[in-house]
Amino acid sequence: MLNGIEAAIQKRYRDRKTYAKKDFLRVGGYDDVEGAKTKPPEGMTEENWRRTCDHFCTDEHLTRSSTNKNNRDKQIYTNRGGRHHIVVIVLRR
Repeated sequence: MLNGIEAAIQKRYRDRKTYAKKDFLRVGGYDDVEGAKTKPPEGMTEENWRRTCDHFCTDEHLTRSSTNKNNRDKQIYTNRGGRHHIVVIVLRR
């Protein structure tokens, strides 16, 4: 049961990060970081939003984001099997 709860919490956390990034890009993004910092999404404090925007502008995040985007662009087929490799999925059948 604990694994199911942990998985649900992890998914919720990933979704929250995704929504925050989309909100950041919608309200100005990298073109207007200071303007984006003044428009926190509903349910997030201004202090947390500022830290989130600062995180999106770090070199580490920008490098990882760019690398992940390039890797997604190289994929021929979209993986719908979660975190498992395609070989594991095929062998289970």
